[in-house]
Amino acid sequence: MGENIDFRNHAVTEEIKYWARWVMEQTQCDGFRLDAVKHIPAWFYKEWIEHVQEVAPKPLFIVAEYWSHEVDKLQTYIDQVEGKTMLFDAPLQMKFHEASRMGRD
Repeated sequence: MGENIDFRNHAVTEEIKYWARWVMEQTQCDGFRLDAVKHIPAWFYKEWIEHVQEVAPKPLFIVAEYWSHEVDKLQTYIDQVEGKTMLFDAPLQMKFHEASRMGRD
């Protein structure tokens, strides 16, 4: 995932930022959901989130999907993006899944 996008190319990253601005102008959205973020460099999303928050007319809610049941991996990602996004709680989802498979007791 993400292997066809050259995030090292400045023109590419600027186009993705332009796209975000366009989406905000067209939809007046309140935020973004970022899927599969572990497959895209954290430095890019940190930069991208800073950009969209700067150009947005209001604060945006941004949540990302980092599918891992290891809390340490989630914390490492949050540290890499300097807390600029929230993550879905995949470990909690796994606990709910396990509980649902156990039956009544």
